[in-house]
Amino acid sequence: MTLTLAHTDPATWIIRGRLLAYLAQDLLEPWPSQQVRTMRALFDAGLSYGLMARRLGRTRNAVMSKVYRLKWSREGTTKQVRRTDARPPRPPRKAVVLKASRTPPKGLLLLDLPPSSCHYPTGETAAGWLFCGSPRQDQSSYCAHHHKRCHKPKVSP
Repeated sequence: MTLTLAHTDPATWIIRGRLLAYLAQDLLEPWPSQQVRTMRALFDAGLSYGLMARRLGRTRNAVMSKVYRLKWSREGTTKQVRRTDARPPRPPRKAVVLKASRTPPKGLLLLDLPPSSCHYPTGETAAGWLFCGSPRQDQSSYCAHHHKRCHKPKVSP
C-alpha cells in the first residue's frame, strides 16, 4: 500500500479540519516484528486486549485492530450464550395510580404568584409567563395534577 501526500509534515495533512496523522499511524509507525511476536504470545495466553495493550505500550483499540487485521482467532472460544434457566421470569409489575384532583389554572404572573402555589407554567402573554397558581402539593413545586404530569408514578415491585 502506497501513501502519497503533497506535504511530508504530518501537521499539514488536514482533512476537514482533522489531522490525518492518527488515521495513518500504522503507515507512519509500523508495528515492530518483535512487538507482533510478543502480542501473539500474549494473545495465545488468553490475555485481554486491555492487558496486552498495557504490556505493549499501545492502546486497546490499536491492539484490537491489529488482531483483526492479522485475522487471529482464539480456538475454542464461542460467544457467551445467555442462560435462560438462571432466573425465573419476574411477575409483571403493578403500576401505582396517583389520583389528582384537577383544578383549573388561575394564570398568574410570576410576581403575583404566592410561594405556596403551583409554579407550573401554563402559557405566555405579552406581560410574561403565566403559572397555574393552584395550591401546591407537599414537597413539590406543583399542584397534584401537574406533579403527576411531570413525574413518573412509582411502580411497586
